[in-house]
Amino acid sequence: MPELSTEKGRNCRNKIEKGRKFLNLKIRRTRMKKVHHFQTARFDTLSERRWQQALGINKLTMINPPWFPEELTDMGANYFRTSGVDVVCAESARGLATDQLSVTPEKVFEWVRSNVPDSTECVFLGGGGLRAISVIAALEEDLSKPVITANQIAFWHAIRLAGVKESIDGYGEIFDHQLPV
Repeated sequence: MPELSTEKGRNCRNKIEKGRKFLNLKIRRTRMKKVHHFQTARFDTLSERRWQQALGINKLTMINPPWFPEELTDMGANYFRTSGVDVVCAESARGLATDQLSVTPEKVFEWVRSNVPDSTECVFLGGGGLRAISVIAALEEDLSKPVITANQIAFWHAIRLAGVKESIDGYGEIFDHQLPV
């Protein structure tokens, strides 16, 4: 690698060192915070209900993976209710395999389209292990309703906060919306 001129090299090293110091300070400050702050920050995208405002929905069907216990589904439904969402239906996808690797996106698609009540305005697919990302667009087209997941909402919220305004095709109607003011 060619050497930079002495002055350019010094300026470059100074900038790198300032950047390192800044990042190290940020990392130290983050490490000093309690671990649960990270979890709270992750779920704030749901609790803020900005996705609900963006989509203009009030009624939701919540579907968890079949390996989730009933208590967890009840807790999720109560979470949405206390956030002001009318939970039309909350259930685990019973009938699908309880082995994550056996639940294909196609099986998720068929189960959801056969079990979502007409009265719901939006479908929430819980659990990061439910292989749903590749069928969100197809489900939205088939059901004529938005379909959301926690990871999808977290990503939508993050890119909108970062200033990305472009729509992202194939991953849900939510990506056609900006953050509400």
